[in-house]
Amino acid sequence: MKNSKLVNKITNAYVMLIYVFVFIPVIVMIAFSFNSLPSNQHWESFTLDYYSKLFDDSSMILVLINSLAPVFYTDLTLPTHYLINISDDSSSITNTVD
Repeated sequence: MKNSKLVNKITNAYVMLIYVFVFIPVIVMIAFSFNSLPSNQHWESFTLDYYSKLFDDSSMILVLINSLAPVFYTDLTLPTHYLINISDDSSSITNTVD
């Protein structure tokens, strides 16, 4: 019993360490994206200038649309697919994939 608790604690600590190594750099990058200095060596002041430049560029808007299109397509079509394929018995869903 004690051994399984120890293994569980070690596993949880390992998973948390992985999350820290994955998400801390992302959080730091997001925070420094609001920095007024072009380099991220130190913080100077808060600004939205880079985001205004980003959304003024028409090619970046096209990239954003192309990136989000699959998300909206999946959100709209997947639930509809399952709603259409519900049989008369509401407890079962028929599979139409061959």
